[in-house]
Amino acid sequence: MRDPVLMVVTAFFVLAALRSSFVGVLAAVGYGILGPHGQTWSFARTFPHVQVITIATIAGFLIGPEPKRLPRQREVTLLILLIFAFAMSTALALYPAKALDELVRMAKIAFMTLIMVCIVRDRQRLHTLLRVIGLSLGFLGLRGAVFYIRTGGGSTVLGPEFSFLEANNTFGLALVMNVPLLFYLAKLETKPWLARVMQGMMVVSYITIIGTFSRGAWVGLAAVTGLLVVKNRPSVLKVVAVGTVALIASLMFTLTLADTVQHRWDSLVNYEEDGSAQSRFWNWEFCTRVALGRPLGGGFNLYSEESYALYMPEFAARWPGKVWSCHNMWLSVWAEHGYPGAIVWLGLLLSCLIAVRRMRKYGSRNADAEWAVDYCNMVEISLVGYMVSGTFIDMAYFELYYHLVAVVIVLKELVWATPPPGGPSARPAVGIASPKLGQRP
Repeated sequence: MRDPVLMVVTAFFVLAALRSSFVGVLAAVGYGILGPHGQTWSFARTFPHVQVITIATIAGFLIGPEPKRLPRQREVTLLILLIFAFAMSTALALYPAKALDELVRMAKIAFMTLIMVCIVRDRQRLHTLLRVIGLSLGFLGLRGAVFYIRTGGGSTVLGPEFSFLEANNTFGLALVMNVPLLFYLAKLETKPWLARVMQGMMVVSYITIIGTFSRGAWVGLAAVTGLLVVKNRPSVLKVVAVGTVALIASLMFTLTLADTVQHRWDSLVNYEEDGSAQSRFWNWEFCTRVALGRPLGGGFNLYSEESYALYMPEFAARWPGKVWSCHNMWLSVWAEHGYPGAIVWLGLLLSCLIAVRRMRKYGSRNADAEWAVDYCNMVEISLVGYMVSGTFIDMAYFELYYHLVAVVIVLKELVWATPPPGGPSARPAVGIASPKLGQRP
């Protein structure tokens, strides 16, 4: 992409964000995922596109007609408490300067999440937001599949440069979390052609996830796929058809399997013989020792040769000069932010899971909230993929997860809203191209 073109597009979205903060939210999310500036080569490459659009969005929100109040939901309180817990651990960090940089980044994510839940106030906007997330990641999945096939499976598929998805592990996890989004968005879509596009993006995302060579993403994909099958109870015919296709694909893939993929698969199955997997267990032990030794946490970015020598000298002796992160989001939060941060962070995640389960149960019994069932399913399965993959990857501060937290908060506001006079039947219908969102005409 040419630099002037991207700058003009960014300027357009800045002006649009000043007029409509919701457009600004969509643009900021889309830019954050797609990272278009990574495809330029001059001044636009380092220009802070997302930050400028975000500032314009905040300005548009402040001068716009949207209500200036935060939803009174448990997750909002927990998100605010989480930033305070991160700030406390940063003040006590082993390396305060390094920790401060990450604290600032997390504060920006949390603040944008709060702005998002103030702006996304109805079903139409919620669906549009999920559509932007799903299609943006779906496009990257399609592009990654083309790259993987074109290179014969010999190169690692990475995310866009200068985006939070650049690393293979983060890119793989994002696509894992996006598979249920695309599945249910296609199910809800009233435009047949767009539904088919989403389904195609979901299928090729499997190829791209394999191409990331991220074992954590592979395990998460297996969990997500299993839940999709269980929750949607496919007919016997569908099961036979999918099983036949999977068998044929497996046989063909085995014959053409790239050595890199084969090696990663062998190391996943025979993890006892894999040095990387063994070092990961040692990293988990290191994080546990830090957490027990520093109940209030060691702060962001505590990993260094000095900290390894202090808390786990045997690791430094076995892998001299090596410094790895925890490779486990549960233990990394515990080590970096101690008991207060771990409790609040875990509370936020559990709160989201409990909320979607309750809303799904309510929606299955009440016609006025039936529309929310598929949204609850997509968020729940996506969160399960996040948790499973996050057990093997440091993803506690993954931006896409906080987008889903915002979705949960908005869903709660809509599902538990007080019915208007006249009962649920008098509630105005909100849809995309039909009287009731989620129903095909």
